[in-house]
Amino acid sequence: RREGKLRWVGLSNGSVDEIEQARGIVSIQTVQNRLNPFFREALCEGVVEYCGRNGIGFLAYSPVGGGRLNKKLPDHPVLAPIAARLGVSAHVVTLAWVLAQGSSVVVIPGGRTAQHALDSLRASRLELDPDDLAAIDQAEFSIA
Repeated sequence: RREGKLRWVGLSNGSVDEIEQARGIVSIQTVQNRLNPFFREALCEGVVEYCGRNGIGFLAYSPVGGGRLNKKLPDHPVLAPIAARLGVSAHVVTLAWVLAQGSSVVVIPGGRTAQHALDSLRASRLELDPDDLAAIDQAEFSIA
């Protein structure tokens, strides 16, 4: 960085303590951790809140669970009715839920097709109401 070869520094899979340690050495612009309804450690351990409070971008990877877990979303008993009511896919609802976790949160959705990418884009314009957010917050998302 001192030599001008890189402009910004980000961390991946960091805890609040690790982010604070890194900030003692260099300015941190982003933290990239997993965040989805199945895995909420970034919320429970305060990483998302810490990033938002300190002006650090939070990049949510695997926002729909990845692999086999994202296949569970369309039939999820909480997501499916919300998606149907709003006229979007359960994946869009999930991405919107992740985005709603903080103003510094950005999702990194995957897309195997242009249609998947366009579907994911809809989440950027979808604001879930407080009841929908609470329902998703309280729902069980099994990884089994």
